[in-house]
Amino acid sequence: MNKYSVAILPRCGLANKLFVWARCLEWSRRNNVEMLPTLWSQLRIGPIIRGEKDFKFYTGLFVSSSISSWIKWITKMLCLKNIHEVEHARFLDDSAGIYIFSELRDHFKGLEDSRTLILDELLRIVKPEIREIYFCTPSPVLGVHIRLGDFVNIQEALSIHWYVEQILFIRKIVSAEIPVTIFSDGHKNQLEEILKIPNVSWFDSGNPLID
Repeated sequence: MNKYSVAILPRCGLANKLFVWARCLEWSRRNNVEMLPTLWSQLRIGPIIRGEKDFKFYTGLFVSSSISSWIKWITKMLCLKNIHEVEHARFLDDSAGIYIFSELRDHFKGLEDSRTLILDELLRIVKPEIREIYFCTPSPVLGVHIRLGDFVNIQEALSIHWYVEQILFIRKIVSAEIPVTIFSDGHKNQLEEILKIPNVSWFDSGNPLID
């Protein structure tokens, strides 16, 4: 039977793209359906207009698929029935087609048991230099993600002082000045207050996938 799946990624940040890709991957492996290549790169104007540090084009992160793979992608998308997620259960048993994943749904809910599959496949498709950094970089003791870049009005974001309070609170609970690693799409001047805390560092790789 001529069945394929494809993840059509939303115009959003990399983490949300990964939700869609991971659900497509898990479903494809579980149902023995071939998954077509994923298009990760998208031109987005918003991050440029807002002056974000990361324009979120996501180029240069993943190993390029072959030309023949993309020709197959185009051919199948044009020639086969496009079956969207709400129709998957109804059509899977007897219909040829492209089973399309494009919605965020419940994020990673239901994928907990597929953690190893998802991580192994992600490491397989990223570029070798990114994979090397992943294996060579120690995991943070306490990682803190501070989202700032895509807020037009900075007042919409949680204040940096709130993050400071949470770090101090956690350290008080564990009775230790545990090292803290900050991950953020903001600029250094926006993070000054939190970076003044002892044993707090900013991991600024310039690569959203490594972060």
